[in-house]
Amino acid sequence: MKAVGYHGAMAVVAAALLVMGAQFIPSSLLIQLRASGVDQELGVRTVVRTVTFETTADFKWEIENTATGVGVCSGSGRAPFEKRGLKPASFSLPKQCKPALRPGKYLYRYCVTAIGPFGQRLRPSCIVSLFANDDRAEVQQRALEEKVEALEQSIREISKWTTSSQ
Repeated sequence: MKAVGYHGAMAVVAAALLVMGAQFIPSSLLIQLRASGVDQELGVRTVVRTVTFETTADFKWEIENTATGVGVCSGSGRAPFEKRGLKPASFSLPKQCKPALRPGKYLYRYCVTAIGPFGQRLRPSCIVSLFANDDRAEVQQRALEEKVEALEQSIREISKWTTSSQ
């Protein structure tokens, strides 16, 4: 009888340690985040991840302006994470994010917190990427095109003068 009581007590202690220690187990054991990014022209954010065991996880994402350190857009939720190889998961940016993305450099942070078999939350795992929303390149290109057109016009006028004087 003593042996059964001892084993039962040990099982309870082991289960308690597992539940209490789950917060120190990284979510990356179940969900490995490989890459992330934002395509502001398409209004899409993507995450590439692999999954060791299919599980449910809480996720949180945020887009932060690197110049100010202020978050301009964020979201969170809970979803099943299934095996999909390296096929990217794409999500539309909420409508309120698009006007907030003014020209500048931004940080995209995506974190997952896996839910263990007994409902305990594992330690979060995150991935961060940088992207630029830069309209200045378009403005510079337009300015250069206007200069090229002006130069072409000047060349045409000069060629008219040289041909008419001969």
